[in-house]
Amino acid sequence: MDARNVTERKMAVDVSEELARKGQEVREMTRDLDMLKIDVDVIDTMIRLHGAPPVHAEEAAEKPAEPEGE
Repeated sequence: MDARNVTERKMAVDVSEELARKGQEVREMTRDLDMLKIDVDVIDTMIRLHGAPPVHAEEAAEKPAEPEGE
């Protein structure tokens, strides 16, 4: 093999390893997001069980937070 083939092969391996690392990062972020969604769903269920009406994210974003004590 000449030096160019060795360099190209090394570059291909480096790119492949980088893609594998990025793929692992995406899998970890996806898992974290899934866990966060589960947490939100549990909180929503607990609120519903206590009789409060559900609040959708779009509605909450449109309404400013009410200060306490008023």
